[in-house]
Amino acid sequence: MQGIRKCVLSDDPANARRCPVPGPDGVKSATEVIEEIGNQVSEGRNVTGGTKDIRNKISIRAHHRIGTWNTNGILHSGKLSIVDKERENHRISILGISETHLRGQGHFNTTTGSTLYFSGREDSSRNGVAIFLSSNMNKFVLGYNPVSDRIISLKLNTKPYLWNIVQIYAPTAQASDEDINEFYGSLEKTLDAIPSRQITIILGDWNAKVGNVIPDYTIKDTIGKYGLGTKNKRGQ
Repeated sequence: MQGIRKCVLSDDPANARRCPVPGPDGVKSATEVIEEIGNQVSEGRNVTGGTKDIRNKISIRAHHRIGTWNTNGILHSGKLSIVDKERENHRISILGISETHLRGQGHFNTTTGSTLYFSGREDSSRNGVAIFLSSNMNKFVLGYNPVSDRIISLKLNTKPYLWNIVQIYAPTAQASDEDINEFYGSLEKTLDAIPSRQITIILGDWNAKVGNVIPDYTIKDTIGKYGLGTKNKRGQ
């Protein structure tokens, strides 16, 4: 637990108190106020309130449902509510989202009590990533790091080891070498900043096609029987 400081959450947007978690510059604690996103999300944008006790931990040995979803945008009216409802229907406590199309960085509560931590571009609605937490799981957030419009990480107060959830949205195979190298370089830096004794779970859309695995028995044990189509360069 060395290096972890107590997070005190405030409803006051002017509150400047911070609780950094280990990681590169730009890490935001759960005290960070949501960026103004206008009418992009109508379901709610309250900052998480109350005081969190870092002694309150959740066991990683308990049953947790974790998922990831490329939503192709959540800006349309009602889209976020649909995603939240599906998360609840499948009892998913941690849901990584790719292609949110949300601008800026921050977090807000929905009307159901779940919380969305998001990271996007300031000048465009392209890409965007987020981590959606149930109201129960959100109680264990120590902090989050909105790295870019393709990477966001979040630290949970779990025992016996802390959890780090990293949600990504990788460039397509048609992206420029510069964009691809920038993404993987940023991801490597994000992962290197996580202490080795902590557990890291990477979610997201790698824009990879593994193809039909039947002819390739070298990867069948890894992927299973669910590969379809033709493998692309990213799926190699």
